[in-house]
Amino acid sequence: QTLSDTAVYYYASNGKRYVFPNEKTYFTWYTDFNKVRVLTIEEMALVPIGGNVTYRPTSKLVKFQTDPKVYLPTQGGVIRWIKTEDIVAAWFGADWNTKVDDISEAFYVNYTFGEPIVSQYYVSLDVLASMARTVNENLGLGKP
Repeated sequence: QTLSDTAVYYYASNGKRYVFPNEKTYFTWYTDFNKVRVLTIEEMALVPIGGNVTYRPTSKLVKFQTDPKVYLPTQGGVIRWIKTEDIVAAWFGADWNTKVDDISEAFYVNYTFGEPIVSQYYVSLDVLASMARTVNENLGLGKP
């Protein structure tokens, strides 16, 4: 009997694999599946799971299905509530609401809540994005 797993993982520099919870999360990091390598179940069993991958910082806006607040993903799975629609529109444009992904409450534990964003000048999206250009950096493991 053959088991199959269609999940996609990130193999980090600490020797662990991190699960992409869904395609939406995956596509904040990659544009296609060209670098995905298929492993057997036996090979996969040799690599321990380290956790889940979170949204790439500043790539999208996110919210939880039962929470109306819109958050900005930042490094290490920290999400920050953006307090006003004006701030969101200044950063993401008038159509900002098309750039919001709902995150299932099942993945609530993957994120921590940082300081709310109270002004578009409070933080720089470019600086936040540059702090985690790879999944490895986002996990706090340095450059791969």
